[in-house]
Amino acid sequence: MRGTASNDLILENVRVAASAYMGERQMPHLSAWGLSVAALYLGIAQAARNEAVQFARQRRPNSLNQPIASVPHIQEKLAKMDLALMQARAILFDVVEQFDDDPSRVTPAQFATAKYLATNYAVEIVDLAMRLVGGASLSLNFSLQRHYRDVRAGLHHPPMDDTTIALLAKEALEG
Repeated sequence: MRGTASNDLILENVRVAASAYMGERQMPHLSAWGLSVAALYLGIAQAARNEAVQFARQRRPNSLNQPIASVPHIQEKLAKMDLALMQARAILFDVVEQFDDDPSRVTPAQFATAKYLATNYAVEIVDLAMRLVGGASLSLNFSLQRHYRDVRAGLHHPPMDDTTIALLAKEALEG
């Protein structure tokens, strides 16, 4: 993520016309950019999961006659990673399909929810991958340490988690 050149831009004494304000009617289209953010972090999670699977298939400690992939708690971690990926993808693809069919049907809360679930599941998946690999996951020889840093950036992309929760609550209460 260091290569994204997401630098600060400070503008002073700049006037913006009232017509440039994006009102709530335009928000669903503006909110749709969160879908690409969600997809990005799910891609990072998938890469971490794949690296953990490869490690589990190959890692054979002295205490085992076979790779750690045969150990139940390792299998559980792998299954939890796949469950989280499937859940996040299902929501993301559902929102994308709805948006593709009729953009006006998708609320800002739905866009935010897809981003919320994708980024939070991605963090969980990378964490599970690192737990599976163990201390070696912190080594610069493994990309997991980079995936861990990169995926956490998703938590700082808008909308933030608390905003998503507020949007969902507002939508539920207003019917």
